[in-house]
Amino acid sequence: SILIFQQSKNLKGIGYVLSGLGFLFLGIHHMKEGFEAFKDGIDLVSYAVPGMKGLFIFSVIGIFATVVMQSSHATLVLIITALAARQISYENALALAIGANVGTTITAILGAMSSNVAGRRLAGAHLIFNVITGLIAIIFMNQFIASVNFVSNKVGIAENDFTLKLAVFHTLFNLVGIVVMLPFVGRLVTFLEGLLRGKVKKISEPYYLSEAVLEMPDAAIEALRKEADHLFKNAANIIALTLNIKPDDIRSEADLTHIVDRKDRMAATDIDEYYDSHIKPLYNAIVSFVSKIRIDDDSDQHARLYDLRTACRYIVEAVKDMKHLQKNLISFSMSDNVTIKREYRSIRFQIASLLRTIEKIRTDEDITSLSLDELKVEVERNDILASGTLDHLIRGNLITADMATSLINDSAYLRDVTDDLTETARTLFTPYNPELKQIEDDMALLKDEIEAILEEK
Repeated sequence: SILIFQQSKNLKGIGYVLSGLGFLFLGIHHMKEGFEAFKDGIDLVSYAVPGMKGLFIFSVIGIFATVVMQSSHATLVLIITALAARQISYENALALAIGANVGTTITAILGAMSSNVAGRRLAGAHLIFNVITGLIAIIFMNQFIASVNFVSNKVGIAENDFTLKLAVFHTLFNLVGIVVMLPFVGRLVTFLEGLLRGKVKKISEPYYLSEAVLEMPDAAIEALRKEADHLFKNAANIIALTLNIKPDDIRSEADLTHIVDRKDRMAATDIDEYYDSHIKPLYNAIVSFVSKIRIDDDSDQHARLYDLRTACRYIVEAVKDMKHLQKNLISFSMSDNVTIKREYRSIRFQIASLLRTIEKIRTDEDITSLSLDELKVEVERNDILASGTLDHLIRGNLITADMATSLINDSAYLRDVTDDLTETARTLFTPYNPELKQIEDDMALLKDEIEAILEEK
């Protein structure tokens, strides 16, 4: 208990564990003393019920005790203590252990009532597993007892050491359940998915955020990462549509040059409506979820949480930048001026290439986020100001001053979209390891390094 008052979190944690074990054994001692005193007045062994009838009666008692105490472990401790004090017979103790295993599934079901459909399915599988295994154990109890005796003899457990034999029985009970149920896992999954159907969520609703995972920081962070991926997919769809490209074409292996050069008329996509229905509600839910996660400020988990929240903000900003780009993308892509049409075609192609590269990173572990640097270099190389392209176009009267102004602004939006999506991809779609992340961040090209590469070329 002294360790509990230490400053170190590790020592304090060890202190709580040891204190808990101490209280557990103290409780077992007092229960044993209670049974010893109780035995002087009433002998519970005289109430033992033999045969199949006794197995069912004591199994029901075990179920009831577990539901009341909300813990199969507490029930098993009580059974072991009563058995050690000779207050219950060995056969009835086995039946109580079966009931404890079935009763714990009811506790799990009660806990799953407030969970999502996946949690309810898991509780259902737990119930089916333990009920079937329990029925097998009751029906073949004589065979189980013979197996327990065989194993006990092999490992040196005394013939009359019923408490250790109970532990052997419990082990065999679970092993039989695994052997019997394992071949039917696929069918069990299909059955439960058909029985417990989840609500079909709209694409604008959170898929993974749940109050149930908030108590577990690692689970909460993983749920947040998946939801950020969901947000990115929604954003990638609207960005592709803004480029007049079908989202499925981005994810395909079709030649991107041909896709961008298609003669389809540029159609205006209502980004405001799409943002309000597919991006904003999801982003609001993510922000609210993040605010509820409780993590120490100096932990790696907190750093990861900050990165994921920042990535979500980048996604939203990329969509907003595309809104500013859309008007000129439509008007100049359909312009009679071949030069301005070519420049805006280049903008569309670069963003589409970025989306496809990110999609490959999402689906192929062999492609690292460092490949995004190639696209960033390409964007800088095509920058109309840095490359001198704009001056050439103006001096040659190839574009008007109005076109030049629009091109300057839209090139800036292109860089912003590229930066936002690139950083999002680094955060969401590469394995997270604090040390490896630092190495990869150090290897990622900075703006001045990109400029140095361009000067060399």
